[in-house]
Amino acid sequence: GAGDRGNGAPPADSGRIQPRARDNSPDDRKRGEILPANHGQGVEDGGDFGQGYSRRNRKAESADEGRVRTARLRAGDRDPRDHCRTQAEDEKLRRSIRMKIAVDIDDTLNVVERVSRAGAYIERNKLPFRLADADSNMFAKVYDWTEDDVLKFIRDGGISAFTEAEVRPHARETLEGWKEAGDEIVILTARQKEWFGNPVNLSRDWLQKRKIPFDEIVAETDDKGRYCIDHGIPVLVEDNPDICLRAQKLGVHAVLAVGKHNRARAGEIAFGGANWKQIDAAVRYIRSVLEEE
Repeated sequence: GAGDRGNGAPPADSGRIQPRARDNSPDDRKRGEILPANHGQGVEDGGDFGQGYSRRNRKAESADEGRVRTARLRAGDRDPRDHCRTQAEDEKLRRSIRMKIAVDIDDTLNVVERVSRAGAYIERNKLPFRLADADSNMFAKVYDWTEDDVLKFIRDGGISAFTEAEVRPHARETLEGWKEAGDEIVILTARQKEWFGNPVNLSRDWLQKRKIPFDEIVAETDDKGRYCIDHGIPVLVEDNPDICLRAQKLGVHAVLAVGKHNRARAGEIAFGGANWKQIDAAVRYIRSVLEEE
């Protein structure tokens, strides 16, 4: 996301049709909207986002049990998984519409280990910095240091936190499925030259080594919603809630990649997934909605 070196542009023009805010009211539930539950619960399968969707009548678990209420999908009386009940139905749905899909890299496609990488650097250099927020997706907020301190860390080998980052479980397989369906995948990242030198080449190297399919890489993009609108991209997969909200206001179908750093805000976004299987389900549902329009 835009957690490290890129927090997004000012709120975009909201002159377009706005998505209706949802508050899980009884009226919403009567209309058949679905509450994806358990976003960000635990870390499964080597760093996955969490657990699955619940049907619309399932009660949200209490906050003290760690459940996070997130956005609902307007799917009538059907769970998003019902759209692929058989292989034939799934194949028909996947191949019915070819879409452009924008996908973020950091904390969306990958797992950036900030605490361990920065902690080893701090210990090795006997620096006085202390852990501030272990769940943050920004190096500057993980420890009580400054942006200049972080830049020194990045230039002293800290860039390996990105170049050696692990792929999220099922991310590659999901993008492979989209490519097989004829979709165009645009890797859309806020990575900046100040940190990454040539962010496009560095990102391409990471993607190719891990055999993650894509059609194009666009870096140094803070206002991803505006980019999607300007380039005819209807779907954005992103972990930064602010970027997702701005994209929604412009009419882009934003899908939040839910993790520890953003689970408290997951309910603000219309679509979300606590792992890549859920993200794929959300995109397939969006595809079915666009097919009907």
